[in-house]
Amino acid sequence: MRSLFPITVRLALAYPERVGGLISQNGNADLYGPGDAWAPVRAYWDDPNEANDEVIRNAILTPEAVKWHYLHGVAAR
Repeated sequence: MRSLFPITVRLALAYPERVGGLISQNGNADLYGPGDAWAPVRAYWDDPNEANDEVIRNAILTPEAVKWHYLHGVAAR
């Protein structure tokens, strides 16, 4: 099953007066948790232009980056 998060966020942004809160599981719910590695993503959030999109595609959304995330991400507790 695909996540409904992107749809939920779009609806929340379109109708913020209708949102009482969001629940996030298994993810950071603040801007500080991800650390400096997320600087390109935050730049895209602030200015979603083609140049920022290209940085994310070339640095984060590569097979090597995805593999690194799964091999070196946060260990299960």
